[in-house]
Amino acid sequence: LPMWTLVWHEGMIGRMHHSLVLLIALFLQLAVAPTESIARDERRELAVPADDSWRRPDLVLEALAVQPGETVVDLGAGSGYYVGPLATLVGRRGTVYATDIDESSLRGLEGLKATHGFSQMVIIRGAHQSSGLPPNSVNAVLLSHTLRELKHPVQFLYNLKQALKRNARIVIVDYHRTDDGFYPPKQRRIELSEAKRVIHRAGYRITASKEIPRQYLLICEPN
Repeated sequence: LPMWTLVWHEGMIGRMHHSLVLLIALFLQLAVAPTESIARDERRELAVPADDSWRRPDLVLEALAVQPGETVVDLGAGSGYYVGPLATLVGRRGTVYATDIDESSLRGLEGLKATHGFSQMVIIRGAHQSSGLPPNSVNAVLLSHTLRELKHPVQFLYNLKQALKRNARIVIVDYHRTDDGFYPPKQRRIELSEAKRVIHRAGYRITASKEIPRQYLLICEPN
């Protein structure tokens, strides 16, 4: 079994420095995480990097600043790339909501939960206009390569506010809109300036931004 499926004693987690937990989560994540699912016809035309360390999951997890016992959601969780590290960070007393609208992704998430015994993982069927999350339930939100897939991103983010606890963090990661030969193609990406416009129109402020290879990372909070 992958190492990160082992149950960590919560007392140990509490005593460990948060940055060390992030480094451990990163190491274990890179060791076992599946690559992003890609349609077969697109795979033939666009390159898929064999080494996905360029995604810098360490920076994404650091931006989320998830603590043991908190509730975090991966909106558009897909194959569950971040679910393992997030489940490790929140511990058995926390909760990881994993949402998606794709049937195959939902089945894959169910399999991931069953295989690795993630009792803290709750799978939710999402929608383009609503997250489906309980009100006032979430400390941190991750939208990794998800914003571009939303049909109504402003309305979705606006409706998301009701699920947020006080001082909740929202981290948005997406690809720069460039033609770099990698999936997804340029026309399916959302420009950084457009992402910022959507965020502001939905009633959020951007508290920090980072440039990472091929991607941008935005940390937001509601106004």
